[in-house]
Amino acid sequence: MRNMIYDSSEAYDMEDYYEDYLEDEVMNLNVNCKGKIALVGKIARWNGVFPTYKILDTCNIGKSMVAAVGSFDGNNTFEIFVEDGKMMLHQYGHDNPTNPSAIEFRELKPGVDEFDLENTDDIIKNSLLLADRVCQVYGWTL
Repeated sequence: MRNMIYDSSEAYDMEDYYEDYLEDEVMNLNVNCKGKIALVGKIARWNGVFPTYKILDTCNIGKSMVAAVGSFDGNNTFEIFVEDGKMMLHQYGHDNPTNPSAIEFRELKPGVDEFDLENTDDIIKNSLLLADRVCQVYGWTL
C-alpha cells in the first residue's frame, strides 16, 4: 500500500502549493536521524535511465525532502510516499512524463564516512530505511 506524503500533481500553482503543502509535511517530518540522509535511485531522462546517488548535508527527514525536490531543474511533478517499507520520491518531467525518476531516502549508519562510499551499492549496504520513522509520525503501519 502506498501512503502519500507529498504529491505536487494537484498543484494549482506550484509556488503556492509548495509553500502550503510541502512546508506542512516538512514541519511534520522535522525528525532528526543519527546519520546524514542519502538519496539513491534511478534518474529517467530522454536518453535512458541512469543510477544516481547524493549524500545530503542534513540529518533531518523534512529538510531532506526540500533538498531532494530542489535537486531537479525545470518544470517537474513530484510524489513523495512510503511504499514497500521505503520512503520514495518519484519525479516526472518533460524528459520522463510516464516513466518517473525513482529516488529512495536512506539514513547513513552511524560511523560511516560518506567519503568511503563510491556507488549506490555502497550506500545501500551502509544505510538504513527511513519508512519506519515516517510511519511513526503519521500513525501508519508498514
